[in-house]
Amino acid sequence: MLTVWCAIASAVAEHHKNTGTAATDPSPLPVMGAIPTKEHQEINQRLERIEAALARVGPAAGDDVSPGRSPRPDAIKIAPSPPNGGRRARGAQFAGEVVADDGPVHGSPAGARFHVRTKEDTPPAGKAEVASDAATPSDKQNANADAAHHPKFALPDGAVADVDSPVSKPVVAPPATTSTAKADRQKFIADMKATDDWRSVQKCPGVKCSWLSCMTVALSFAAGEKVTMESVLRANEMALHYVSMPSVTTAEVYDALAEFVRADRTLRDKLAVDHANFDSEILDEDEQIGDDQGSGDRPPIQSLIQFRKTIAQELSDDSFSMHIFNFDPYLVQEAEAKAQEDEEALAQMEEEEENADLAASMESKAKQQAAKQWQPKNMGAFAILTGYNAALHTVTLAIPHLAPDGTYTLETHQCPLQTLYNACCVKDGYTKRTRGVVRVFRVKDGCAPATVKPKYPISLIDGRQSRGMLSIALDISIAPHILGLGLLHEVVRNTVIAADAKAEGGTGAACGGIDLRGIPVTDVCRTLGLPVGTITATSNRESLPTAAVWYRRYLDAAGLSKHVDVGCVSVTRRDDSDDGAVNIDEDDFFAFLADAVASKTTAVLLSININVAKNVRVVPDGQSPSHFAILLGYDKERKLVQLADVSVKKYRKVWHTSPDLLYRAVIGHGFITASDKGNELAAKFDGLTTAASYMKLARYGVSSAAATLSPGMKAAAPVAFEHPTRNYSMTVLAKGLNTVLGAPKVRVEDLIYNSGFHLSFMLSEHLPILATQRAANYFCYYTLENTVHVETTNFDAHAIADAEKAFLAAVKAAVTGGGDGSAVLVNYNGAALNRFPDLWNGHFGGNLAQVIGFDESAEMLLLEDSNPEPFYRRWACPVKAMLEMMAEKDSIAERPRGFMVCKKGPNPLMEASRLVDMRRAQSHHPFKNPVSSIASAIALALSEVIPGSAVASEEIVYAGESFNLTTLTSQVTPVGAQTMVDNWLAQNPNYKKKVKAVINNDTFADEHKFLAAIAQQPDRVSLILYEATAIFPSGNEKGLAAGVVTRAVEGRPVVVCDGSPTRHGDMWARPAADVHKATKAVLQFTAVSN
Repeated sequence: MLTVWCAIASAVAEHHKNTGTAATDPSPLPVMGAIPTKEHQEINQRLERIEAALARVGPAAGDDVSPGRSPRPDAIKIAPSPPNGGRRARGAQFAGEVVADDGPVHGSPAGARFHVRTKEDTPPAGKAEVASDAATPSDKQNANADAAHHPKFALPDGAVADVDSPVSKPVVAPPATTSTAKADRQKFIADMKATDDWRSVQKCPGVKCSWLSCMTVALSFAAGEKVTMESVLRANEMALHYVSMPSVTTAEVYDALAEFVRADRTLRDKLAVDHANFDSEILDEDEQIGDDQGSGDRPPIQSLIQFRKTIAQELSDDSFSMHIFNFDPYLVQEAEAKAQEDEEALAQMEEEEENADLAASMESKAKQQAAKQWQPKNMGAFAILTGYNAALHTVTLAIPHLAPDGTYTLETHQCPLQTLYNACCVKDGYTKRTRGVVRVFRVKDGCAPATVKPKYPISLIDGRQSRGMLSIALDISIAPHILGLGLLHEVVRNTVIAADAKAEGGTGAACGGIDLRGIPVTDVCRTLGLPVGTITATSNRESLPTAAVWYRRYLDAAGLSKHVDVGCVSVTRRDDSDDGAVNIDEDDFFAFLADAVASKTTAVLLSININVAKNVRVVPDGQSPSHFAILLGYDKERKLVQLADVSVKKYRKVWHTSPDLLYRAVIGHGFITASDKGNELAAKFDGLTTAASYMKLARYGVSSAAATLSPGMKAAAPVAFEHPTRNYSMTVLAKGLNTVLGAPKVRVEDLIYNSGFHLSFMLSEHLPILATQRAANYFCYYTLENTVHVETTNFDAHAIADAEKAFLAAVKAAVTGGGDGSAVLVNYNGAALNRFPDLWNGHFGGNLAQVIGFDESAEMLLLEDSNPEPFYRRWACPVKAMLEMMAEKDSIAERPRGFMVCKKGPNPLMEASRLVDMRRAQSHHPFKNPVSSIASAIALALSEVIPGSAVASEEIVYAGESFNLTTLTSQVTPVGAQTMVDNWLAQNPNYKKKVKAVINNDTFADEHKFLAAIAQQPDRVSLILYEATAIFPSGNEKGLAAGVVTRAVEGRPVVVCDGSPTRHGDMWARPAADVHKATKAVLQFTAVSN
């Protein structure tokens, strides 16, 4: 066996010689895993070259790799010298020690020292050096044996490593080789701008998606050609609001990358994508699904050793791998800060500070803590791995940011590998699952792994085909069996039910005046009348028959039960024992899978134990592992089952498992079949066929809030307001409306089901204030018949003094002297409560609360929030603190918060108005800021002028041959807006003859002509492009914004339905003179009659 030689001590000595510093200078290398200082960069580079040379030497035939002797060089670690004047840190090896994972390398005693010799000092090739006096005969014999097996190797800089130890070994030098992929990666990264100062990074306005930048950088490197963010967005038909989202989940990144590669014919056989989480426990080591099967699944990374070896291998091979990590950035930030503090402490050790200076230093550190980029509770971050120092066990991460000029700037971070591993093990606050890593890499020609052919197109199961609610937008808090019902019906209505039957069926009136499109989770819940507590409950074994009964009820209500057969199969063991016989044989189950995938008119919803199916303990002990997925594909030869998950943010759209694992996962659970009438496959396992089964399974029936289980049963009306078991903005809003109405007439469910928005968007603790107002006003208009309305005041910087006065006046009117029947709701930064420990009881209740009391002399407010625990629901807050918290910016709306007032009477913005409704344009997330308010306003105008249509802003943007995010966010001109419309009409020739869109340049002579030009007409819609800062002076939105005019009447304010409702409000009113002055162009849409 070849003993490994290193050159650490001599490298340090030569560094001192070249730099002219004394060998006794206190400038040691840092402890293993610490971040090197600039003084050590040269030494670190040499160590990396030594490590690279060592890595190219492997054990030869005949080497002893038995227990107790470590094979080389896999187990090598090079430990640098300790700091602090040579004192040894805990767990660190002294300088020059060569250590293996389990101890010192055989043949090199702990504490051995090394030096570098030049080629001139090296003995002739093939001759072993004479061992030192301390060498034993066996050592000499090992040295000669190693000389016979291994050639001498030359270090890249011309030096040869040797050991000054009891044993000296022969070394022979082969020609050096360099990984092409590694060299290309280094050059690729070096060609981009980089900085380690996050404050200096210039970012394109509105483009916060560094995770998307990571994807494009990774694809560009692996593909060897430029890939843009725009091309990834278009290939995925991705909702454009994602551009403004700073973070997503690892599963979403994998899905987007896989879809892009799959959609590109030139890349699908060249690139591959895989994904791994940092789960720590595999249930069955013999049943792992590897990426060589084309699944995209990798076994979880369970240990730091596994992580280190995987990274080292994939960065040094020729796969052109680029890793995208999802991690907790706070841990990385703290590691960098600690390294900087240690460096500064060393520099200040010889200086004595005065008390005043010490106080100033502490104050400075406190300010630095407040100004940090990330806080302990954060949404996570994404970064690409650009470097790994095997000698120091440190990694370099880079977060790419799109600059205003369209280039990328890398925000770099350096930390120990251990820190990155720990940061990836931190569970995502949304999915409650460990974070992970996605890798993009090249596959050899003709070696691309075959994939399982899905039964349905991915665009069907993720909602894109129905042009509405997408699976990626489904809220993860909704119970899996309810999500499963929505996804099952989406499949059924597109594959099982004929077109004429779909037109015949329906569930009744529109939701809040709007027909909701896409995956029908909201329609299912609304039809069944499910309360919020049931919707957000967990799934368990009882959820399978519950879902089956509920789906029958839903089909009855929709008039579709005569077209669809529903079957339910419970897979159980005899007497529910752990080792009892299963009621369905394994072979019968596999045959059913094959038949179900082959049947075009059968859809299967599986109820499974997710831990068993994934072969990983995803759900911890004590929680229900019940989960649901649609059967998508089955490859009998390769033993792979393909499933479409109901929770795509957590588990990806599509994942794979083995038939054996799936069989074990359904035991104790089961599956539901939905097929056309008379389908034998469904009848084979059907256990719930008769009407009498409903009463036998009454415990699985719908809640009392819904209709009946049989004719004649009537549900009692609710008599008191019920708080849901979680915090929701809608809870406080419902309480506020009930205050105005004088009775508990509005439930949380009423707001959720009748505001005209999908259920998933309403289940939020942190809705921006203008988003909450939108939901309230549409509910009030359509359900309460415009007898109540809500007005909002933001604490914008240019009018904050007026806002504070208006707030105090509204509070006094609402709660003093019996009140005037109004209700004041405050939207504040809940996280800021940490700054006021004297007034917070430690139990969070959301970011919205109702003011129910006011002590003017003490300047104190009494608040009631949405906390489900009554004891913590009410709390007191000083007026000054509340004003401060309301003035803080909402990160979603990118505008300060404020307060709402619920009032009696009709909404003044809807009087004498066209009632243009932003909900009529398709939005994949109505409560997020759009990437372009102009594109959103164009989609609304087209939806208004074309009866029955629902155009999405994504359709407007993607209609052109190309688009540019930097232009789209803030630089769209009137001509560019006209071009957007022309591109969409060209792509939709059926509408080209029905709609005419032109820029009206003759409307700006004076205010009266302007009003006449934009006045509402039955067959015409006017869209104005206005200077954003002219209407909203405190906003940070640059360039032009857009909205559709809903009222333009002499003597009254102009009312505009805005293209960015979460930032500006669904509707706003300004004097005609102000609107006329701010408007730069008018784009008019006219319906052309046949």
